[in-house]
Amino acid sequence: MRWIGVESERECHWGGGLCNNAKSSKFPQISLFRRIRHENIVNMLDVMATRDKIYIVQELVPGGEVLYHLATLGKFPEDRAREYFRQLMSAVAYCHARCLCHRDIKPENLLITDAGTLKMTDFGLAVSVEDGKLLQNAAGTPAYLAPEIAASRPYDGRIADIWSCGVVLYVFITGQYPFVDADPEKLLSKILRAEITYPADVSPKAKDLLTKILETDPHKRINIEGIMEHEWM
Repeated sequence: MRWIGVESERECHWGGGLCNNAKSSKFPQISLFRRIRHENIVNMLDVMATRDKIYIVQELVPGGEVLYHLATLGKFPEDRAREYFRQLMSAVAYCHARCLCHRDIKPENLLITDAGTLKMTDFGLAVSVEDGKLLQNAAGTPAYLAPEIAASRPYDGRIADIWSCGVVLYVFITGQYPFVDADPEKLLSKILRAEITYPADVSPKAKDLLTKILETDPHKRINIEGIMEHEWM
């Protein structure tokens, strides 16, 4: 018996509200998702549609969201955080090599199998970009937005993804967000200043890597190759 997962139904706003063309290029995110095959990315199996809803059928990941595991444990030991982060960076590198930007990397969009394998999911905000082309429209979850997006500047989606990965790593290791505020404008201001406090139990090597990832200047931010070669990794 093969178990599958069906993503929560979504309203369909393309094509005048009709979803009978759900597998066509009118659905760019679905088209992107169908192309992806990687051990650290949830596989899309099929798309089903009704008149006003679409359903994405994907492989079942019974371990649930990383966020659930963080809520249970409080935070991850650095060894465990390192293993998950390596897998996340492998998935992100795969996407970026194919000119795909996820744009919503966060623990809620990371799942864990029973065997402990991390899998990235939810490509609802993903876009395909050409080398050197900057994106104009802001997208993502506020707490994970890169400063260049928070400042409403044109941005490289791949470099912005790396910042989001840095926020995820901070959450993995500390169990906290690096930037917190109930007021959205104040939250964006904190992201722009990037004044980050590190708990005393964060190792010097982990702090060094986080500092390089959470660099406000996208031109100075460490790239994936640099991350994978960093001594903490």
